[in-house]
Amino acid sequence: MPELIIQAEYARRRGVSRAAVSKWVKRGLVPVDQETGKINPEAADAALDANRDPSRTPPRPPGPKQVRVPGEGELKPRELTDLTKARTVREAVKAQREKFELDKETGKLVRRQEVEDAAFLAVRTLRDQLRGMPAKLAPRLALADTPAKAAEILEAEITEHLEGLSAKFQKLARQQPAHDSS
Repeated sequence: MPELIIQAEYARRRGVSRAAVSKWVKRGLVPVDQETGKINPEAADAALDANRDPSRTPPRPPGPKQVRVPGEGELKPRELTDLTKARTVREAVKAQREKFELDKETGKLVRRQEVEDAAFLAVRTLRDQLRGMPAKLAPRLALADTPAKAAEILEAEITEHLEGLSAKFQKLARQQPAHDSS
């Protein structure tokens, strides 16, 4: 069975006032034994650490009393978890931006417009080559003895154009895009 202590003892161990521990209990930040009203210090420490605002300094040991305005600087448990979630999201977004910049600098990312322009140019070139095929192949196809020979001529010409298109895309993929800082 875990060690159970009274609120005053827990306050002493944490270096805070008994009133602070009482507030934590009332707010549900610190779990208490339902039968005795005592605190399991390990469970209480874990609960407080889970809801702690990392930007705030830990409580100081008791010393000279300071004047305190009631309600000032106190956050509710839900506000603490919301603050922690917001900071976590902010840090995740920051990490994503840094990864994006690194990928951009190392050439893993390229601008969409560059890719669209390259694809457009390659496909337009292929289109122009295909449109020129009838005039180029008409004399050879007219001399073909069989439909199979005509199909072979067409297939060879189409394969040549498609391989040229593939080579253009491979060349573009190997090129390191020039990045500006804009």
